[in-house]
Amino acid sequence: MILLTGANGNLGNYVRVKLKDEKVRLLIKQGDTIKNVSKNHEVVHADITQNDTLKNVTKNIKTVIHLAGLVDYNASRELLFEVNMLGTKNILSHCTNVNKFIHLSSTSVYGRDLPKTKIDETYPTNPITDYAMSKAMAENDVINSGIDYVILRSCDIYGKNFNKGYFQILKMINKNKMFIVGKGNNKLPFIHAKDVAEAIVLSIHKGKGIYNLAPANPLTQSELYAIVAEKLSKPVPKLHLPSGMAKILMKIQAKGRTKELNEYIHKLSSDRLFNITKIEHDLKFKETISINNGIQKMIDYYMEMKDNEN
Repeated sequence: MILLTGANGNLGNYVRVKLKDEKVRLLIKQGDTIKNVSKNHEVVHADITQNDTLKNVTKNIKTVIHLAGLVDYNASRELLFEVNMLGTKNILSHCTNVNKFIHLSSTSVYGRDLPKTKIDETYPTNPITDYAMSKAMAENDVINSGIDYVILRSCDIYGKNFNKGYFQILKMINKNKMFIVGKGNNKLPFIHAKDVAEAIVLSIHKGKGIYNLAPANPLTQSELYAIVAEKLSKPVPKLHLPSGMAKILMKIQAKGRTKELNEYIHKLSSDRLFNITKIEHDLKFKETISINNGIQKMIDYYMEMKDNEN
């Protein structure tokens, strides 16, 4: 039997659809609800930050897929560490009889100012943000747990329900207000949630260790904006701003989200290239959602949400 934490989260919903024919225990937060539960799935309520609530969640479990976590650059260090690091440690403490632990991590653990060539899993970690530090510390707990594990270091995930950040860019391009940070020739890796879910499911029976999870051929910042603009029938953004000026401009609109927007600006203006040879070889992973098709799906979803607001 499989335990899926964060089962009602953005990514958890994709994973449980992939596992609809498997016996899965869905762990969700106390007080939360979950819709469209497969007949093969059972729901349990617990709080990963409260160890006493996890007492029986791993009973008869052989594989844990740990997705529960907090992705919020504005959250306090204390909260990020409590959820991402302590939460992982708590789950691991109940995995005595578990055969495999699949942990979703982040390429943010590599830090900033990365080389302009693709880095593999042996590249040193250098987490900068509180979020990245919390993910790196959680990784260390998984590695030192004594349990067979797969750690998936995913780049930024997009897809339906992953609105944060993406809708802002779509909105700005739709209103002819988007600008290019820096020269625009830096490559940005984005991977669709369906492909992340597929990699997670493949990890159940294959793989061991740490894997980068990213597109094989990421596009540049300018290329991505051009695709979005074309699909929205809007002019392609031409205005270039230095990252410092972009931060000042965004700070005016931040409304208390300064740390988050600074991180977005840094990501948009930097090259982030990851070697995925290992995951392609060990897990036989291959992207199924092209960035072109994925962007179209995001735009369709954006327009649908926009219409519902009117």
